This record gives sequence, structure tokens and C-alpha cells, in this order.
Amino acid sequence: MEDLDVKIFAHDSNCFEAKSRNEVSDSLVLCGCPFAANAGITATTWIDEIAKFKYKCGGYIDGSIALTEKDKIEMTIGNEEVEISPEMLKAMEKEAIEAKKNDEAAKADEAESKKVDDALNQVESIAADATQNEFYKEQLLQSEKQAKARKDVDRLDNQIQKAEEKLKCMQAAIQKAKDKADKERKRNQSREEVAEVAQEVQAEVAAVKKTFHNKIDNFAVETDRLKAKKLKQLTELRLQMTKIQIDQTSRGSRSNCLVEKENQKNNYCNAKFTSNWFENNFCRKKENFCGVCCDREFSASYPEDREKCIYECQLKNGQLKSSNDKVSESNYTATVETIK
Repeated sequence: MEDLDVKIFAHDSNCFEAKSRNEVSDSLVLCGCPFAANAGITATTWIDEIAKFKYKCGGYIDGSIALTEKDKIEMTIGNEEVEISPEMLKAMEKEAIEAKKNDEAAKADEAESKKVDDALNQVESIAADATQNEFYKEQLLQSEKQAKARKDVDRLDNQIQKAEEKLKCMQAAIQKAKDKADKERKRNQSREEVAEVAQEVQAEVAAVKKTFHNKIDNFAVETDRLKAKKLKQLTELRLQMTKIQIDQTSRGSRSNCLVEKENQKNNYCNAKFTSNWFENNFCRKKENFCGVCCDREFSASYPEDREKCIYECQLKNGQLKSSNDKVSESNYTATVETIK
């Protein structure tokens, strides 16, 4: 009680705050019921009663207070009358004395623990200084190399992700251009951009070769293999992007399709479809050749040139009876899309 400081709570006049002068972090806030009849004076009533107990109660004997029956405390909390008997006050005082003793013992233990911690920290510091030798320096250097290798791999992953996203966007744009023929097609793409991509591909291929010729140790070999794999994946993505850019801006020649001999047509199909047996076989058929050839020579960006090519090719091969009997290449496109 000697260390207890009691006052009205700063944020609510219906509450009071009890705080220890020695332990500033310990505090207790008690509030009366705001709807009670004595709301507004509950806090001051408590403070008066505590002050009476703190300053007017005397007769300390062996840590207890000499109290009589008339020294009981009566107060109102909300709508209830609360009575604190002298026996309860004595018990509270004993508990306070014991708590103070326990606090002093805890502080002594804490001081002893701090001494032990300081000694351990000093030993650890000495041990840390003693271990700064060449072995740990080499271990640190190896960790730095591993971190750099992981950083390179993460950088390649980021480039691959961006390339994949760019490829998806390009494919979506092409599909949209095929579905909506009434929209203006993208025209000539910059040849300098294509050349730049080609140069980047060559540089990446050269980097892959160089990686395989600069192996240092087992860890470096595994890292280089992973980097080469990812560089190859990035190269393939860029090659696909380059092919799409070239295909969508290609404008060939109708003369490649205006042939009559079967061997000329077969040679064209073999040259354009080397890896796809179905497309090669489809191209060789007489009724399909004009549509396949003209579609290959002129991309979706040049629909008028493609229509004119199909018309002239079919007319030359006797597939049209007159100039008004025009057959579109849509049958070929629909058939290929259905089989796919």
C-alpha cells in the first residue's frame, strides 16, 4: 500500500487507476456501472475508501493490521452493496507483503541470470573470434557463390515467365484476328525487331555453349546444367515468338501457287510441311493445294491478296468453269480446324 498511487482515470471519470510507483508498467483500471444511480461518484468513493485504509489504518504487527469490526469497508458498486470485512483486509495486506517479497526474490534471480548471460555472451564472443580462420572464410566464399548461382537461376525464371506471358498474348491476338475478319489486321512488323530477336537468340545459344565449357566443380556443373536448360527453354520461346512475327507479316508470291505440274506441287508441300504428315498429305491433294498454298503465302494480314491468289490458282488448274465461279479457301481452313 505504501507504493500504491490511486487517481481518477484520465479517459473516464467513472473509473480510477491504481498504479505502483516502483513498477510503472503495472496498473489496474476499475470502473463503476455507467447506468447505476451513483454513476459519476463511484470512482471518487473508491479512492476515498482506499485512502482511508492506506493512511488511517495503523497498528502493524508482524505484517498484519490491527482492525476491529467497526473498521469494515462498505461501498456501492453499481446497484449492489459490497462489504469488506476486517479479516479480508488483513488477508489482502498479507498477500501484498508476500507479493513484495516474491518481487524482491524475482529481481535477485533476474540479476543472477543476467550475470550468467553476460558470462556466456563473453565466452561466445571469444569463441567467435577464435573461429575466424581460413576454413570458415572458404565456407563463406562458397555460400556467396551459391547465392549468386541462385540469383542467376531466379533471373532466368523471371525472363522465361515474361516470355511465356508475351507468347500467350501474341497467340490471343492472332486468334482474335482470325475470328474478327472485319477488324484491321496488323501490318508490317519491324524487321529490325525480328533481327534483334534473332541476335538475342544467337547470343543465348553462344552463352549455353560457353556455360558447358566453363565448369569449375561439381556444384558449378549442376548449376551450369540448370542454367543451360533454362536458357534453351528461353531460346525456344523466343524462336516461337520470331516465327509468329514472321508468319503474321509474311507476304509471299502468287507465282509459287500458280503451277500445274504435280511434282512442282509436291515439292512445294514437302518444303512447307516437313514435320506434319497430315498437313503435307492434305496439301498434295489437287482440290486442296490452292487453298493451302495461298494461305501459306499470304497471312491473315493480307486477305485480299490471299483471295486473289486462290482464285487465280483454281482458274489455272481448271477448278473454276468461269470467272464468276469463285471458290474460297474457307473449306480448307474449316477442315483443318475440325481435325485439330
